[in-house]
Order: sequence, then structure tokens, then C-alpha cells
Amino acid sequence: MHHIQVMEASVRAGKMPEFVHAVQHWERLALDDPDAPEYHAVYVGEADPHRLLVVTQFRDRATASRFTAAGLFDTFEEKVRHLLADVPQRTPFDLFYAAGSEGTNVIFGEDTSTPH
Repeated sequence: MHHIQVMEASVRAGKMPEFVHAVQHWERLALDDPDAPEYHAVYVGEADPHRLLVVTQFRDRATASRFTAAGLFDTFEEKVRHLLADVPQRTPFDLFYAAGSEGTNVIFGEDTSTPH
């Protein structure tokens, strides 16, 4: 079941263009990895556009563990650390519940969707 890594941090004033460039460089490396994430996104705070939420989604926890063991999250943090106003906090999450327009598709971490 899906697994995400969430990183929260703030970008220093005037450093967003450099941050975006560093993220895009890292994404090229990350997406070429055999254990590449399914999805990677950077969200900015509505009230504070320097506040970031970086979400990286994997097929499952095992894939995320291999990706992490390969050092790709460490590489990301090395590339952006000098652009951040604070120490980034990274937290892992496993998908517990999900619903979409067609109804519930994950309950208690189990896929309940029917194949089409």
C-alpha cells in the first residue's frame, strides 16, 4: 500500500528560484532510480509562501526503504539545505484510508478497489 515521505521546511527569502532548480535536478536523479517515487510534489503555504511541504509518494514501504537506503533523500537534503531557513523535518506515513469519486478504495491500509 502507498507510502509517503513528507518534509517540512522554510525556504530563505529570495532563494525559491534556486530551490526549484535544486529540486528539479534531484528529481531527474530520483526518477531514474529503479525504486523511483510514483509522485513528487512541493506545496507552498497559503499564508506563508516560504513554508514548504514536500511530498514523495511510493508504491509501498519496501520501495521507499530501498530508495532511502540508496541515499536519495540524503542527496535531496544536501542539495537544498543551504537554501532553507530551518532544519527540514522528514516524516514517513503509510496510507491508511483513501476515497475518490468512485468511493472508498483503501480502508485500514487494505486496497478495497475492484479492478476495472
